[in-house]
This record gives sequence, structure tokens and C-alpha cells, in this order.
Amino acid sequence: MSENPTANPSVPNKVVCQPAKDPAVRYFLMGALLIAVGLWCWSDHEKYPKPDDWSDVNKGFSYVLNNVGPFILVPGGIFAALYAVRFLRRPLVADDAGIGYRGDEQIAWADIKELDATKLPKGFLYVQYGEGNRLTLDSWKLQSFRQLVAFIDQHVPANCPKRT
Repeated sequence: MSENPTANPSVPNKVVCQPAKDPAVRYFLMGALLIAVGLWCWSDHEKYPKPDDWSDVNKGFSYVLNNVGPFILVPGGIFAALYAVRFLRRPLVADDAGIGYRGDEQIAWADIKELDATKLPKGFLYVQYGEGNRLTLDSWKLQSFRQLVAFIDQHVPANCPKRT
């Protein structure tokens, strides 16, 4: 490990990890499914009137699903789709000043207390900083994960403990 990142010209001065597409696709599909089921329930809600006797579980469940469900399912689907859009628009940026997601506060390299690389073979790197805060870096959610790990290894303070 090189202690001085400027001594090695092969180390870039900035790594931008774009979000991976797979998690966002799953959120978009979940959102589309929730919206579709909610609209389908809304289109059938007249077929399921309020039951007189709530002891019949099937009639009660059908009424609740088709009359109340759309008010829960459609907003849930919209929320999932908006979460996917937000996920795709927030890359992780690591530069000479620190590391953090675009739009959030950046963690300075001096604030990092510990690197936990015990699950690095599985694609996880945990960055402990501040008072018990932890940034989880996941190879499934981030592109250019290997370059990011090498960049972090070059820029983390020398006195920072590393668990491997």
C-alpha cells in the first residue's frame, strides 16, 4: 500500500461509481406491478360490496383488497418507481477530499475510523466513520467497485485499522 497517493501516477484523482442497473430495474418492476394490481383492484371494486357479515373471511378480504387496496398499492408503486429514479441519479464519488454519494455530505478521509473488508470477497466494504456511522459499499449496487476499493486503499489514513 502506498501512503502517498500523489507518488503513484496510476492512481486517479477521482473515482465516480455510477449505480448499477440491476437494483433499479427490480424497483421499477415492483413499482409497475404494484400500480397494475392497484388499478386492477380499483376496476373491480364495484363487484365486491361491503359484507354484512364480517365472519366470512373471503368476502371481507375481497372487499378490503378491492376497495382499500388501490389507495395503498398505487402510492406504493409510485414510491418504488421514484426510489428507483433517485437510486439511478446518485453516483458515489471518491476524490482527494473524501467519499460520499452525490447530494449527501462527503466523508473526509481523516474522519474514517476503520475499514472492514471481512466481506470483501462477497462484494461488501464497510467504512466506519464519525461516531458509530457506517457507509456500506456494495458491489451489486455500484459499478467500478474494484477501482473504488483500490482508490480507498490508497487514500485512507495510514493509522486507520483495516479488518480483512
